[in-house]
Amino acid sequence: MTIKTIDISNLKVQEVLDLAQILLPSDQLWLIEQLNRLTASTLHQLSNESSLEEFLTKVKATPRNPANFHPAKGSLAEALRHSPHDPDFDLAEWNQAWTVVEAEMKATTQANNVAEGFS
Repeated sequence: MTIKTIDISNLKVQEVLDLAQILLPSDQLWLIEQLNRLTASTLHQLSNESSLEEFLTKVKATPRNPANFHPAKGSLAEALRHSPHDPDFDLAEWNQAWTVVEAEMKATTQANNVAEGFS
């Protein structure tokens, strides 16, 4: 399998969306649908950016909205120490199940590496 890369850094946002719609497999088109649900004013703003890189630079430079910032109301460690106890939780059983999950993840990674020629 050959993977071709495309430099999109100088494309306008709408051009990136159009290209993605052509290149994405049909089961991944939900991404385009989500992007197309942006408000008309946001799409208009995005389409006026000269490039995706310029848009991202602008987003990164946007100051935080103070309404979205909620300072901590205590210590996380303290909250975890005093969290409710689950009487049905069995640590040994959980560790055994997690060992199985880790083995499956390792086997999947190895199989993917072999399939992609990275063995």
